[in-house]
Amino acid sequence: MSQIREWLQEHPYMVIIDEDLEKVGIVTAKDYLNYPNHCLIDCDFIKPIVSMDQTANDVFLLMKESDNNYLPVHENHKFIGVISLISLTEYFMQQIR
Repeated sequence: MSQIREWLQEHPYMVIIDEDLEKVGIVTAKDYLNYPNHCLIDCDFIKPIVSMDQTANDVFLLMKESDNNYLPVHENHKFIGVISLISLTEYFMQQIR
């Protein structure tokens, strides 16, 4: 767990991979800190999934409802990346300009 803690001090999230090397979710520093025993298995790495056809507003509401600043993005049921609240905010700021 010390390696995970070090990684999360330098990166906002880490992708969790199962025994078949499939990406199954993400863990954030917030997830890690919310569990007193700091065991990875206890962390909430299954988060609401964002799809490519969702609007930025839909994604923002999903983040708000789930209280997550980072959500996994899937296309055709495959993990393709992560969207952050910061990138969503930047998108909204560009739309305002």
